[in-house]
Amino acid sequence: MSAEVEILVQRLEDVVQVPLQAVTTSENSKVCYVANGGAPEKRVVETGEFNESFIQIAKGLEPGEEVLLRPPRSLGGPTEAGVEGPEDAEEPEAGGGERAGRAERGARGDGGGGSRGGAG
Repeated sequence: MSAEVEILVQRLEDVVQVPLQAVTTSENSKVCYVANGGAPEKRVVETGEFNESFIQIAKGLEPGEEVLLRPPRSLGGPTEAGVEGPEDAEEPEAGGGERAGRAERGARGDGGGGSRGGAG
């Protein structure tokens, strides 16, 4: 027998959130790359609470802005896992970076971090 448990630690109302992998560090600041019509823009952000999937953006993004999952190569960003790809690797489209979706405004049920466990 097994079970999956999710414990809600904190509920955040009306916050801007993005996937965790959309936030990276550049020059000692946390940044997101905003898809700006094919010309990605590096944007310094202030983060808040997070869980295993999303992180709160307190300042720096507006709801509805499209962010990239990783830094675009055109701005000198690394490829997946922080390792430069081979010279013949396929270039990402429209300025690079895999699109993560939009910065969303909404409620996060487990903004302070959830705890999952199984019993066997």
